[in-house]
Amino acid sequence: MTDDLEVRRRGLMLGLGTGRPGGGIHLARTLLDQQVWAVPAGNDPQCPKFLPPLTIEDDHVDYLISAVTEAASAMSGPTSRIEVGQP
Repeated sequence: MTDDLEVRRRGLMLGLGTGRPGGGIHLARTLLDQQVWAVPAGNDPQCPKFLPPLTIEDDHVDYLISAVTEAASAMSGPTSRIEVGQP
């Protein structure tokens, strides 16, 4: 599944385009079970968004990356990479 994720960002605001109808809603629900607050973007239900605080620390970022990787894997098989797009 992570092959299909497109990273969208502006500043600290981050979205992950899943390319699947309802994929953002499903990914957001899965991440909530892992105590990661992500909500579907208002204009794109395929894209969950993250709004981290300005005081985010490295260990929180590491946890977020592992939680997203695990949630994406649960959506459809093994993970390999996340393609990073330009803002």
